[in-house]
Amino acid sequence: MWDAAYKTLYREARAFLTEREGPEGADGPLTLQVKPAPRNMKDVYRRLIEAITVSNRMREAVGPLEPLAGPLIDFDPVRVQVRYGDRWDKLFEGIKASRHSEPGSADGLLGSFCQAVLAGAALLSQLRSVKTFKAFVDGLRYNEMSVAVLPLLLQSEIPGLGFNPACGFLDDCGFPDYIQPDRRVKAMLQGAGLTETRDNYEALKTLILIARANAIRPAAAHRLLRMIAAGKHRKAFIDHITPILKPTLQP
Repeated sequence: MWDAAYKTLYREARAFLTEREGPEGADGPLTLQVKPAPRNMKDVYRRLIEAITVSNRMREAVGPLEPLAGPLIDFDPVRVQVRYGDRWDKLFEGIKASRHSEPGSADGLLGSFCQAVLAGAALLSQLRSVKTFKAFVDGLRYNEMSVAVLPLLLQSEIPGLGFNPACGFLDDCGFPDYIQPDRRVKAMLQGAGLTETRDNYEALKTLILIARANAIRPAAAHRLLRMIAAGKHRKAFIDHITPILKPTLQP
């Protein structure tokens, strides 16, 4: 039932976009840049810290990451875990001392940052090596539910890390199937009856299913739907696809 719906959606989306935008619309080049694999766990930890500081407010509170190499022991998650454990206040004091800074309005965010990076160190220190980290991620790729649940796991283990930044972290570590679902694509999937909510997990899982049903990458499925959802044809496509999908979605 669902497999037929995903194949129908993809076929109709390509035809719909081609009719309105020409063949370049549906079949234009997909830029899929697989990021360089981390060389070691320091690289992994550094990329995780960058994901933690992705918001403008957090980035402003934390500042450049390079000066944190001292308090964060050259971004070594195992050594950070050994030195601090969950004593985020000790890391906070170390960062403040390294900056010679007085208490300020951003201290609350800096405290949240310290808690997050120590939680990240605790998680990564259990994996120990890039090989084990890759095996951990690959081990969840056997079905779409386990693939999509990994950002949720990271979100639950690391306070303040959102679903999309978790996907961004995994993408930065060389796993490009962890796309960050566009809000308009989420709305269109819900409008077409393929998801019940606009939840990030449900959207990512559905995009992975669409990709697998059509033997393409999730990024390609996301790109096609985003081109429709972001343009002036979104409502027209929903009106077009909903009655076509309805028979395939009935039990």
